[in-house]
Amino acid sequence: MKNIFNWFSNKKPILSPEVTKLTSELIELIFPDHKTRTPVAICHFGDIIIKEINNDGTSVYSILLIEYHNNTSKRDYHFHFKISIIALSEKRMLDFLNQSFNNQKSKEYILRYNLFDKATLEYGSLSNNEVYAYFGSNNYDISPKSQKLDIILYLQNIKAYIRNHPYAIKDVYPLNRLNEVTPPFINKLYYGYDHGKLDNTIYTCINLREFAVWNMVDPDLNSKIIQWENLNSLSISNLHVVDPEMLNIIHKLEFLTSLSITSSSKHYYKLEQIPPKLNKLRSLKELYLSGNIIKDWSEICKLKKIKILDLSNNQLENISANIKELKLLEELHLSNNKITQLPIELKELKNLKVLNINKNTIKELPDWIGELNNLESLDITQNQLDTLPESILQLNLKSLSIKKNKFKDLPQGFKKIKKRVLHLEERFKALYDDDVKAKIDKYPKGNCFFEKDFNFKLMIIQKLMYEDEVLLPKFDIWKFTETYTARKIDIEAEGYHKIPEAITYFKELAIPMELLIDITELNPDGGDEIHSQIIPFWDGEDNEFDVISIADIDYLPNLKRTNDMNFSKEIIKDLRQRKIKVSSY
Repeated sequence: MKNIFNWFSNKKPILSPEVTKLTSELIELIFPDHKTRTPVAICHFGDIIIKEINNDGTSVYSILLIEYHNNTSKRDYHFHFKISIIALSEKRMLDFLNQSFNNQKSKEYILRYNLFDKATLEYGSLSNNEVYAYFGSNNYDISPKSQKLDIILYLQNIKAYIRNHPYAIKDVYPLNRLNEVTPPFINKLYYGYDHGKLDNTIYTCINLREFAVWNMVDPDLNSKIIQWENLNSLSISNLHVVDPEMLNIIHKLEFLTSLSITSSSKHYYKLEQIPPKLNKLRSLKELYLSGNIIKDWSEICKLKKIKILDLSNNQLENISANIKELKLLEELHLSNNKITQLPIELKELKNLKVLNINKNTIKELPDWIGELNNLESLDITQNQLDTLPESILQLNLKSLSIKKNKFKDLPQGFKKIKKRVLHLEERFKALYDDDVKAKIDKYPKGNCFFEKDFNFKLMIIQKLMYEDEVLLPKFDIWKFTETYTARKIDIEAEGYHKIPEAITYFKELAIPMELLIDITELNPDGGDEIHSQIIPFWDGEDNEFDVISIADIDYLPNLKRTNDMNFSKEIIKDLRQRKIKVSSY
């Protein structure tokens, strides 16, 4: 079989200084850490061989592949980049390049040889400075057809594509399994949901780049993680136990770029403070600590390389003035805390693109908010705002979410904000838009009880109370039984059937008409939270909550979409006749 690599002399790859420089710049774009990597070769199809050296002096050779994905339904295509380890020594790497069939990765790559023959017939032979590859143009609409390209143009266009399509390098490592790949060749491992105890073999995956573990009672994750010296991403979620010793050595994973320690309920382990000495991690750019009980900012504000910080669902009562030290911060997520105001130091974050402060108790947005010139997304949903400053209109936002506040006044300039950008209830749009106000004035006022079909009413309550959280307080059957005095309700005994008191509560519940105006879609999924309030241990296997009549649907003047979960064929037909889109569940 013919050798498919041109750039070898005496089995030593040769790249020109300019190609080496461009390739090195490309490698820096793709790998998020500060580890030194060297381009070794560029293959006929534009794939790049990369060398890195571990702390113990051993070499690791990887191949950077560019994959083409065609979405026929949307008539578009895009590219993703994938990295796989191919050899742990120069000899093995040369065997791979010379088409040795000793390992699976080599076999997978050689399958592309037929493409080389086809390209040779169509375009002719390659010179030493050409490849058969994608990216024949630096335009966004890059042809997916493989072409004969100058290497320098090829590398320049790849760099341009990555800068304009950052998602292309978001997930570069293939997901592996211990029983399928030799441990030193494994890049990524995920464990979760009743997997059992972790196999100690994971600690022999010395070239592991990404590790995630979630929803396990005893993950047995311990201080041996220090053996993952090349780890870029560590994610720990919903664990009952986390080894303190393991937390104390995270700072020794010197190439860590993303750390996630999160919890979604009170039953799981929660951090009271961030792991120690994280400021020693030179490459750490993303920190996700949602669902913990962190109150203190002092150590967080020392992480000066951080670009994404998520402290949602903690116990923060303020934003530290020292946040100004996080000069590189691009995304700040602080939803569901106890924050009452924004410090003026926030405006010093000149790179901030995303600010998420929903579900706090902020009563006023400062005028300087308009000075966050690079801000693209602002979410201040569910606070205590009654107005917004005119300066907010100076921002060039792609998304502005301000629902679930209690606005009394809004700037007239809001009328110029594009519909796809602004997320706001119709009743508040009427504060600045006379056309919307005239439309709303035609709707009936007061309360609605949806008496024609109880199950249809439950769908409405599910949307307003448990999804949108605008019909409050939320009904909780467990808390209800603690204070109910007319009789003792034993949920353990009665929870497999409808609890009469819960039914009575929802039947008598008044729903304000003004809330119904904003319902544009209903998406029942068979496991809605409201069902477990009526039948706490419902298994979803019967038709307890099917809708018989939609006679009250006229109370939803803006309903546009739903699905077929709770509806008969006759009702679905009726919905579609009303120009309501019904999708299959």
